[in-house]
Amino acid sequence: MLVGRITPGRWALKDVLVAYRKFYLQQRAISHRESSMPAFEIDTNVSEDKITPQITMELTELLAEMLSLDVKFLSVIFRPNPRMVWAGTAEPCAVCRLTAINNIDEEHNRGYTEKIFKFMHDKFGVPGDRMYSIFVTPGASNVGYTGRLFSDM
Repeated sequence: MLVGRITPGRWALKDVLVAYRKFYLQQRAISHRESSMPAFEIDTNVSEDKITPQITMELTELLAEMLSLDVKFLSVIFRPNPRMVWAGTAEPCAVCRLTAINNIDEEHNRGYTEKIFKFMHDKFGVPGDRMYSIFVTPGASNVGYTGRLFSDM
């Protein structure tokens, strides 16, 4: 965006810096694989001692495989809450949220749901009727990373 001109045909230093910054950011644009920015959050009443670093890493690797991403782009957050109830009981339950800019649609979500439910049942004993999986795609203009919006990368 041109901010102003000193004389016709000559850019002001500020204009040059703005143009260079835009050019640099375009050259540094992160790849499509990097721009999915997934965050996976789990609220559960499963005992905190069952949520080991090993299980968290297994889940991270499962998500990386599901989303075709390197684990370095994934954020996995467990929030154990012993006061969480489902249908009036404190039996194991969970609400999982996958937030990503890309690959959140009905077709992908079916496969994600199957794998997430299997993992939660196998690792924590959470039955399918005591769990939700929620998929959110906020759009690139609503997520920041490295001090910039994904839409600017």
